[in-house]
Amino acid sequence: MLSYHDHVATFQCEFLTAALREHQGDHTKTAEALGLQRTYLLKLIRKHGITVPRTAPRAPASERRCGMCRERGHDLRRHLSGKTA
Repeated sequence: MLSYHDHVATFQCEFLTAALREHQGDHTKTAEALGLQRTYLLKLIRKHGITVPRTAPRAPASERRCGMCRERGHDLRRHLSGKTA
């Protein structure tokens, strides 16, 4: 017989896998749909060893936002190199 913790872990794994598939492997959209912080979702994914390939196309680089300043069209490397223009 499985313990309570084994049942909870099994449920979490199956629930998260189904949610990730529903959102084509997009962690941000999955976290938003589940009402979780994206970083906590990533922690759970690592904890359970979940792998769901991303099937949704990524936005072009020119439309993605920088993780540091949230501007579009560049990434963190711009800040690390010291270029501000």
